[in-house]
This record gives sequence, C-alpha cells and structure tokens, in this order.
Amino acid sequence: MTHRRLVRLLALGMALVAGACSNAPVADPGPGRSPSFAFRACPDLADWDAMNLPGDRRQSLEVRCATLTVPVDHTQPARGTLDMAVMRVRAADQHDRIGSLVLNPGGPGLSGLDFMPWWASWLPDELLARFDLVTFDPRGTGKSSPVRCRELPDGLGTAPLPSLLTAAGRAAATRLLQARSRACLEALGDRASLFSTDATARDLDLLRAALGDRVLTFVGWSYGARLGAHYAHLFPDRARALVLDGPPDPQARRNTIVESQIAGFEDALATYAAQCRGRASCASIGDPAELLDRVVRTARATPIRSGRPAGDPPATWDVVLRSVLGFLAAPESWPHLDAALDEAAGGDSGSLYDMIDSLEGKTPAHPDADSDHAATVIQCNDTARDPAPDGMRAEVTRLARLYSRLGELGSWWLFACSYWTVPHPTLPAPASATTAPILVVGTRADPSTPFSGAAAMARVIGPSAVLLTSSGAGHTAFGRSPCVGEQVTRYLVDLVRPPQGTVCP
Repeated sequence: MTHRRLVRLLALGMALVAGACSNAPVADPGPGRSPSFAFRACPDLADWDAMNLPGDRRQSLEVRCATLTVPVDHTQPARGTLDMAVMRVRAADQHDRIGSLVLNPGGPGLSGLDFMPWWASWLPDELLARFDLVTFDPRGTGKSSPVRCRELPDGLGTAPLPSLLTAAGRAAATRLLQARSRACLEALGDRASLFSTDATARDLDLLRAALGDRVLTFVGWSYGARLGAHYAHLFPDRARALVLDGPPDPQARRNTIVESQIAGFEDALATYAAQCRGRASCASIGDPAELLDRVVRTARATPIRSGRPAGDPPATWDVVLRSVLGFLAAPESWPHLDAALDEAAGGDSGSLYDMIDSLEGKTPAHPDADSDHAATVIQCNDTARDPAPDGMRAEVTRLARLYSRLGELGSWWLFACSYWTVPHPTLPAPASATTAPILVVGTRADPSTPFSGAAAMARVIGPSAVLLTSSGAGHTAFGRSPCVGEQVTRYLVDLVRPPQGTVCP
C-alpha cells in the first residue's frame, strides 16, 4: 500500500488560506492566436452506465472529448507543455445557444470527466438546451498529467497514525510528514511548484478561448468555487456568470478553518445520531454514535480486516474516522453509513473502504485513480507553510479535548504542508474588479466548507457578488436543493440573480 491513507486524511481538511501573491506576468495568446482543439468521440472516458440515465436523455446527448495543450509554466512557456483532457456534452435539441457552461467538481484533484455523467443525469433541461456542458481534468488530475508521488518507505504508509498528544507521537508524525513531502517532491522534480490553483485558472482561460467563448460561464463546487473566484480575480473582464457553491473562507487562518471543520463534522455526527429513529437502516444498530465509538476502539486495538477483494489492509482507527467523515458530508448517504458501521462492528471494513475509494476518485472507468496526491500538492502550493507538530502542541491538545470524537484526527489537518519546501507565491484573496454578476451559494449545515466561508467569499469579492443561502445540510447545495437549482438556472440563463439575503428552505 502507498502513503495514500495519510494523504487522503490531510486532503479532506486542507483549506485555502490567503496570502501575498507575486502576480507574475504570464503569456497571453493575443488576438488571432487563441488555442484550439478538435473534439472526437470518447465512449470509454467516463462511466455513463453507472448513472442509469433515461434512455431518451442518453440518446439525445452527444459526448465528445478533446485535448487542450497548455504551457506547463505560464510565466515561461518555453519550459514545455502538458495536455489537458476536456469533455463536452451537447443536447440534440439545443436551441438559442448561449455558449459553454464549464463545470468543476472541486477537490482539488478530482476529475471533471468522471463527474460529467452525473451532471448530465440531473442538470435541468433548460441548461442542456441552452449550453454545451464542458468539463476538464485540471492539471495534475485524471487524464491531465496526474500527480503520482513515490511510495513511502516500508511501514510508514500502513501503520496507524501516531498520536499528536505525546512527544513520541509528534516525533513520529514529523518523520511521516517529512517522508510524505519528499515522496512528492522527488516525483515532481522542478515541476513541483507548477500544480496550483493559479496555474489551473490560467488553463481555464485558455479553455474558454479554445471553446470560442468571449466570456466564461462557470459552476464550481467546493474547491471549484475557489477556482472560479480566482479566475474572476485574474480575468475580471472575461467572466459572464460564475456560480461559486460551497467555497472555503478565502481569508481565514488555517487553524480557524480547521476548527470550524471539526466543529461542523461533530455537529453533523450529532445530527446523524439524533435522526437515527427516522431511518429504517438504523433500527437494528441502537445509538450510531456509540456504535462508532465501539468500532474506533476495536480498530485501535486490532485493525479491522476488509472483506473486499481489492487488497486493502485492515482498517486502523484513522481509516474508520476518515471514511465516516466522507459519509457525514452527504445526509443522503447516512443509511449507507449505518450499514457500513454495522458491517465494521461485525469485523468487515469493506464498506468503509468503498467510501475511501470514492473520496479518492476511483470509478469503474478509472479504478486506479488517486486524487489525493494532486490535492496535497496543489493546496500546499496555494498556501503558506504550516507549523510543525511540536509548534502546535497546545492547539492539538485543546482541539482533542473540546471535540472528543474528531478532534484528534482533525488536528492532523493543521500540518498537511509543514514540510513542503517548494518556493511558491500563495493564493491571494479573490478581490475582483469584475462587473459581471457572481452568485455565491452557502449551506447552513455544511461540515466540509462551513457557511462562514461562503459569507466571507461574497464579502471579499465585493459588490458584484450576491449570497444565496440554503438552510439545509450537506456539502454544497446545487444538485441537492430544488430551490437553489431554480435560482442557479435562472441566473445562468438570464443573468438574473435572487435578491441579496435570499434563503432557500
């Protein structure tokens, strides 16, 4: 097994912290030199069968793919290029075409191509009728020069995470984090600093130009919202409509963001347990919070084997909790969490590993995907260097005491980039001079990117942004809330936003 378990743990809680940015000049294609590509059939680049699209809709959709060549270094085009995978879906009954609607699922590190069948299964007919749906694998992910860090030395990638509450545990954590960073730095060499949100936003502008769109229409979920905000920051005159759903706080310090996420997941866990009586799947397991505690204790004493044929090692305590966080982010998955915990209590961690695979971006079309390497590299290139574990001893102790179930695990999120030594400018706050309307969407009970992040994003962007609030639960709202869906669709088509302060039930 690789060091993916540590990487995926850190990737979940890593959030973007603003800082100074060099704003180095970049190459611009200029008039008459826009990038171009040719679309082709691509039946095997996404798993369309998994979505069970109605036959009439599936048959009405033309799916094509292309490869966009972009500079590996936008400040020094002579350093070479990389190929970016692009997918386009066009409805047969398209009319009054507005342009392309570019979609990004978040991450960072997730493949847009893998998400396209899902979007095509539920996006409103009105959007399919007026737009080409377009997505891409951002640099470092999927089919676009994926980041693959080297294996860790034997033993470091399979052992349970050491305790951050003891001196010996913090010393072991330092060795583990240093080895993790070396594994990525050695794999990437002098290109290590070139996988970042800034570079991806510049790739996105080349994609816009290659599609023939004068201005960008874009929807980004979670980290994708941060990408869209940075695009507006870089190219304020090239935005038509941007939906930023569930963005992280672009200004908060790392420890503030981490605590808000830990608190959000603890609240989600409490709600999950409190609603047990309303779920048929929970009838036989009693108190699910107590069941979780029992499973974690078991995994600490003796890791729980997996009954799946994938070759996963027995699940340690941190694997159990990491999987549970993935389930908690989507309330519609809570019945599956009931079943997974019940299964794990019976000695099989296979369903927990199914969630881990999902978080890593594994699909039937791409069973070997591992988005977590890219997630860590991109976010470490976006942010300032984190403190070392010893330097945050008091904070770790406080979080573990205050948040009894998730505080110890969540404390690891503080150190994801402690030993990332690549010189890089950090991602700036996305203050924008754009006059294009921007719609920011926040969900009140979003544990992954708490609502405060959406409110802060709208405030930082300024007068061109309107904040739409979903009063529901779960990570992001477009695709989950019908009310949000109606508001977003009207905005994308007609550029009419809801009044400031609108709340969707």
